[in-house]
This record gives sequence, structure tokens and C-alpha cells, in this order.
Amino acid sequence: KATVSVLNWAGGPKQAHTHMPALTQGLKLDGATFEHVDVCVGDTFGEAVPVAAAVGIPLMVKRLGKGSAGSHYPACRMMTSPDIGLAPARWQFGGMLGPCPVVVFARTDGVPFGTREWAVLDAFIAMQFDCEGREGPRHVTRQDFTDYLERRDEAGTVFLDVRYPRGARVRAICMDPSEQYLNGETGVCTGECTHGWDGRVMVQFREPFGRRAVRPKHLITVQPVPQP
Repeated sequence: KATVSVLNWAGGPKQAHTHMPALTQGLKLDGATFEHVDVCVGDTFGEAVPVAAAVGIPLMVKRLGKGSAGSHYPACRMMTSPDIGLAPARWQFGGMLGPCPVVVFARTDGVPFGTREWAVLDAFIAMQFDCEGREGPRHVTRQDFTDYLERRDEAGTVFLDVRYPRGARVRAICMDPSEQYLNGETGVCTGECTHGWDGRVMVQFREPFGRRAVRPKHLITVQPVPQP
């Protein structure tokens, strides 16, 4: 049976298990306090985050134990279900319902999930379900999310795997002086991305240019892949 372990970046394991899969970067929440952690995600890791699943992101959440009391529990909105337009009863907390347990969020595909990714996904959920006149059930698609990312400059290099999936055709624009020869060239995304503040997208161009890691600000999509 697969197991899960949560570790601090700065320290050793909080729970000792054997047969652990590779570590991935995730987020732990205690009330409204966020902490970056390394997570071992196994086959039995918690449950899917509904909106993330709807837009094609394999984000999971696991409850770890009793949490701290507070007036705001960000995990509740993150667990909004598109089918009902709010978090299901088991993810409602506060007052007589008691505090939200300590939870950890992580992706099962090994892609890091940190506070930058949280902020963008949380704002998307708020726009879809919390804005006046938009309450209630709503069908959410990957295209809705990619359109939202394109409109947000602060999205930066987060969710590059969603914006530039394998097979998407892109065009290079406004390249740096050392690579201006790529301007106007089209290529196909390989599905590989580097993550972080200087994240890049791997693109296969025609010969003699070959494979190049390109910053997203230098790419425009000319032919997206079919949405799941």
C-alpha cells in the first residue's frame, strides 16, 4: 500500500514511512497560515481538488490532523465544487463546525505547487463562484482557466504546463537580441517546462533551430491542443 509523508524543506521527516515515492513541492495550511513543504504523494493521497480537476490540474489535498482556530480558512474556497458552486459540507468550517484541519496540497505529477500557484488558482475560483451574480453551480473548463491566465500579467510563469501543453503550436516573438533569428518562427510545445520565477517552455522548432527553452513572454499560441 502506498504511503504519504510530509517533510519540512529545512528539516527532516515529520512522519517516517518506507517505500515512499519521489518528493514534490506542496503547501501545508494550518488555518490561514501557509508553509511550503516537500511531499511524498502516493496512490492513496487524499482527494482531488474539484476546480483543479475540472481544468486538468492533478492537484490533491490530504487532511493531517486538528488545525488552529481562526476566522478565515482558505482551504474552504479552494475546495469549491463546480457542481454546487461552493465547498461541500465536509469542507465547511468555522463557528459551531469547528476549525479546519491541517491540510496539505500537492500535485500528483511532480509539478511544484506553492503560494504563487495558490494565489492564481484561488483568484480564478473567486472570480468564477464568488463574484456578485455568478454564485451557484457553474461548468468550468480548461479553456476558461487558460483564458484567465492569459489575461493576468501576474500569472507570470505559473501553470506553464496548462498554458503550453504538449502539442500546442506557438510562435516566437520579441526574442532577446542573441536569439532574434527565432522571431516569427513557429514550433510545437513538447510538454516540458521549467518552473519558478524564470520558468521556460520547451519548444521544438524546425531545423536548424531544434529544441529551445523559451520564456513564456516570448511565445504566442497559434494553435492550441484540443481541450480535455
